[in-house]
Amino acid sequence: MKTCFVCILIIVAIFYVCPTAAFPRAAFQADSVYQHIYYLSETIGPRPMGSEQEHRALQWVKDKFVSYGADTAYILPFTRSEARGSYYNTRSGTAVGIFKGLSDTCMVISGHIDSTPATGPGANDDASGVATAIELARIWSQRTRHYTMVFCAFGGEEQGLYGSHHFVDHFADLNKVAMMYSLDMTGSDDDIITIMESDSGQAPVWMVRDAFAMDRQLGINRLRYPTHFATLNNLGQGAGSDHLPFLNKNIPAMDFTTGINHSPIHSSQDRIDYIDKDMLHQYGRLIDGLLSKYQSQFLPVGSLDHYALWHPFGVMLFIPVILIKGSIILAILLGGLAFWRSYRSRPIADQSQKVSLSGLKLLLLFIIIAMVSQLGEALIQGVKGLRYPWYLHVEAYVWLMLLWAVAGVWLSLRIARNWRFSDHPHPYAARALIILAILTLLCSLASARFAVYPALALILIAVAVLVRPLWLKLILLFLAPLPLIRLFLSEVTPFIARGLSYSGLVIDTMAKAALFSAAIILIMSLVLLPFIYSTAYAVVAIPWLKRLLKQFRGPLPGMGLAICLIIATWVVGRLPAYNDMWRPIVQVQAEYETPKHEGTIQIKGNEYFQNILAQNDTFQVNLSGREHVEELPLNFCADWLKIAGYQTIRAGERDTVEIDWQLITLRPWYSVTLSLRADTLAIGNVYSNLRFLHKNRSLSFRWRCYPSDTLMVKARFDVHPGARLVRSITANYAMLPLALKVTAPHANVYQQTRVTARDTVLVRIL
Repeated sequence: MKTCFVCILIIVAIFYVCPTAAFPRAAFQADSVYQHIYYLSETIGPRPMGSEQEHRALQWVKDKFVSYGADTAYILPFTRSEARGSYYNTRSGTAVGIFKGLSDTCMVISGHIDSTPATGPGANDDASGVATAIELARIWSQRTRHYTMVFCAFGGEEQGLYGSHHFVDHFADLNKVAMMYSLDMTGSDDDIITIMESDSGQAPVWMVRDAFAMDRQLGINRLRYPTHFATLNNLGQGAGSDHLPFLNKNIPAMDFTTGINHSPIHSSQDRIDYIDKDMLHQYGRLIDGLLSKYQSQFLPVGSLDHYALWHPFGVMLFIPVILIKGSIILAILLGGLAFWRSYRSRPIADQSQKVSLSGLKLLLLFIIIAMVSQLGEALIQGVKGLRYPWYLHVEAYVWLMLLWAVAGVWLSLRIARNWRFSDHPHPYAARALIILAILTLLCSLASARFAVYPALALILIAVAVLVRPLWLKLILLFLAPLPLIRLFLSEVTPFIARGLSYSGLVIDTMAKAALFSAAIILIMSLVLLPFIYSTAYAVVAIPWLKRLLKQFRGPLPGMGLAICLIIATWVVGRLPAYNDMWRPIVQVQAEYETPKHEGTIQIKGNEYFQNILAQNDTFQVNLSGREHVEELPLNFCADWLKIAGYQTIRAGERDTVEIDWQLITLRPWYSVTLSLRADTLAIGNVYSNLRFLHKNRSLSFRWRCYPSDTLMVKARFDVHPGARLVRSITANYAMLPLALKVTAPHANVYQQTRVTARDTVLVRIL
């Protein structure tokens, strides 16, 4: 009896000293995750929302949950988007597996099943996340669970978080969900980025602290928080994942992502070849460790918090909102005080000695600096015959741009050596302070967190104006531009830059390219102009700095700078622009108008053509050189779109129109848009069982991706008596209307046909 009592005490002690030992440990297997990724991305293949492949993948995931002994497993379907600001009709769903615990409080762990583009295997994004969730379901099906665990594979994430939005609105036990983890991309050898905020607030502090503590405890040390990217991302509907709808329901949630900068997501190259097994293992350990902690030590109770997380040098600083807003107020007050102090110190100048247009001259010099900063890239573009030579090495080109900007400073100093400028610091300090104060106030309208960046710059310049030691002035003025520079050169600059390269598909003329470059220079001017003025203030206020700049603009420093530019440009220019992982895009686009039976077919790329071969039985062309748009002299027919049904009208003070149409396609379409427009006054009182967008005189219905071959459209609305309705239908197909093979050894080729039909609806009067 005594021995039995001692054994019980030992077991209880083990439970409290090492709580995870209380649960049998089924090990997380990265090899199993890898096999699941292979099945989803290679065996099933691309899984666009609404496609047969997505349905097949959802069924496979559900069957996996069943095989692991889920208490409940099903597919939660949806036929229309319920995300904010979205009005698509579709066919998708969410695979759900519920493993009950001792408590009905739920923990949700999810990935998303869909991939993009239509030819993208989506190995990392996000077959890896779904595969990791499946493996976690397997090991937790073999463990004792205090909390109920809900594993999900959401459909429609890439198109706008459709599946997760639908889930939070229709999951019966949502009020029992205590926390959620989104596993979005788990297989890239890169830092693990966490995103955990929405318009409603941030994940609770305890949740974030636990994640970073577990990362350190397990020796992974790969978890990061992108403070600056998150600031920009929160301004609008930027990059996000399935945790957002949960946060908007006040449910603590976090997303964990790998490979934002170093994985070829959203392309045909997102293949299993680039999946890293070690990262799958480390990522799985992190999430499993967190789940084990909460299953054994219980979940804290709490809702969302409101703060800004700053994570410098591994130190976690949770900055409360009141401090953020206080810093903005402090910046405005200090800016006003510095302006008043500077204004009081200005001399009473003789009007005959007054120098005009000093600010405008500095603006012109800055434009020169901005233009010169782009010359290094332009030279490499010209020599290599590439539009985006930086695609593979974005960071190297950023440093090259900064070096050429220094050359722009030297050139500006040479140009302005005989120009006259005001010799008192006040005009320059005033301009810098006023511009930053206005910028801070404007940014605060968007977000207090966004406004902190110009506010910090304003504080630094204001303090520089107020303090007397010249060395301290110089340090503060040197630091002033860094907050805004860091904001726009954020943690995911390569990801953003590569996304901008897709604009090359629409920037297809010299005029558009020049306009794009001018827009970049304008943005640079707006952001950095106050620091040109603060630099001028420093030059006037610190005599030895003015002497130093005079020496810098001399021929000898110019020669040294020229040598540095030649070497740096040569070194960076030798870097490859693309490889098998990172490739440009070639789009083969056919356009066909049904009523006219006319069509065109065009090949265009975001990069210059390199050995692109287009051929069929009667035609062949090889495209190379400094062109990226080519129209092919081919005739074809794409009468794939049919319209059936009828429409009626009941006359009244406002005529009531009822439509009952069938949109029929002879080929599988990818997306469809039906638009109606009244030629007189507004359309009103719209009713339909479909999702629609109604704006004044227009009414639109949209379907994506891969809707049924026959779409039933029933709606009722009223119009002004005698109004005519113009109907237009645009259908997109992920195929070409003729036998044409287009190959590009160094690019990803996408094919699309757009068929349009436009007519005036004849309404039968009842």
